[in-house]
Amino acid sequence: MMNKVPVILISGFLGSGKTTLLLRLLAHTRQIPLRAAVLMNEMGEYDVDSAIISEEMPDVTVEGLLEGCICCSKRNELAGALHTLLSQEPDLIFMETTGVANPEQVLEELRSPLLADRLYLVHSISVVDAELFHEYNSRFTADKELVRTLHGQLRTADFIVVNKTDAASSREVTKVVKSIRKLNDTAKLQTTEYSRVDLEPLLEPVLASASVAAKPAQTPQPAPAQVQLTDADAPFVPFPSKVSEAPVVSPEVRLSKLFRHTVITTILSSLIRSPVWRA
Repeated sequence: MMNKVPVILISGFLGSGKTTLLLRLLAHTRQIPLRAAVLMNEMGEYDVDSAIISEEMPDVTVEGLLEGCICCSKRNELAGALHTLLSQEPDLIFMETTGVANPEQVLEELRSPLLADRLYLVHSISVVDAELFHEYNSRFTADKELVRTLHGQLRTADFIVVNKTDAASSREVTKVVKSIRKLNDTAKLQTTEYSRVDLEPLLEPVLASASVAAKPAQTPQPAPAQVQLTDADAPFVPFPSKVSEAPVVSPEVRLSKLFRHTVITTILSSLIRSPVWRA
């Protein structure tokens, strides 16, 4: 019988910082090392985040489902995409949903006969923008489906990241935490900036499953690439590596990364204004 592959599901509205968290997790898994694969879901026809992952970490297998949400219009394609990733025999699969996905429906699909014998969920993570959380709640009041989605992302989570606390007052952060606790009072919750969280506890169940500690010593991996902050999270900052210092990056490369981040931010902003974001 095949061993089941662990899955970590990451949800959160557009701009919350979920892709930045994913990049941090991927950088950490490379240091362990674990073979990670990624399923990326985007509402638009362009998968910007997958392109960034493939450029920064070419050894990571990425499968994209575009122009629809895996909880509804792309739900019938989810099993096929996951089986494609499973064929690469990863130790772990990360799933990042589109901003308007309801994880409750995604979790139902993971429990379906097509997937239940090959995958199991270890964490459902929800990333929240501390600055915009109450604004989203107020703006979406007239749209019951979006309110249900936002609340569903929080209710299904066992780990909640209240991100971008540097952009909100301490009073506002406290109010956000209280509002979240009314929906979910059992999940672990961490307030942070730039999606910086303690990654090791999130990966402990995966390490136990993969028995990484029992594997023979492997050739050390090169120092992880600098993490590109996405989801309109913040200006580029290097990922702090405990293993070694990041390589010196030339001014030309830094300018290229800054240009790419500007383009990404522009695309994401236009997607928010596009009707397809509400589809």
